[in-house]
Amino acid sequence: LKFFLSNFQIVRRLHNSINPPSLETIQWTTDFRKKTGQVTALPNMITRPKINLKAYETNLNSFIGICLRQRIKLVLVTQASTWNSKTDPEVRKLHWLTSYGNVKCSETVLDTLLEKYNNVMRNIADSSDILLYDLAKKIPKSREFFFDDCHFNNKGARFYADSLTAFIREKILTTRINQTTKN
Repeated sequence: LKFFLSNFQIVRRLHNSINPPSLETIQWTTDFRKKTGQVTALPNMITRPKINLKAYETNLNSFIGICLRQRIKLVLVTQASTWNSKTDPEVRKLHWLTSYGNVKCSETVLDTLLEKYNNVMRNIADSSDILLYDLAKKIPKSREFFFDDCHFNNKGARFYADSLTAFIREKILTTRINQTTKN
């Protein structure tokens, strides 16, 4: 019975019809415009969401330790978003990831909290001599590069790929070539 309940579509579909997925759930097909409308209608959050920067720092250090132990050359990348955009205020009409349960959080608060996480990554990279590509500071918070809160459109994906490639070429490949040439 347990196997049947956990592995067959009919049970999942019945469960989802009784308990519809939350706004944060991404289905196989998603109508982001509908989700944006649903989030816009939510009441504003009164208190700030609680975050745990220490747990994030611990997890990031564990990840770095595993990579270093395996001799994996690591490049950390900060998380970019369009929250609180000064470049393109119209992009807020595309935001749907600002919900937190049955309330929505302000873009300014979310942007501030995301920057706190990015700052943890920046500090760890700086103190650990790990390469950091600061995408959050490089890509404009604009519909030109994003199709919602934090997902790239084609131009954004191209920008990310090209700029990260240039960064790796400059920081890793050029350094290796120079070291090989000196030896």
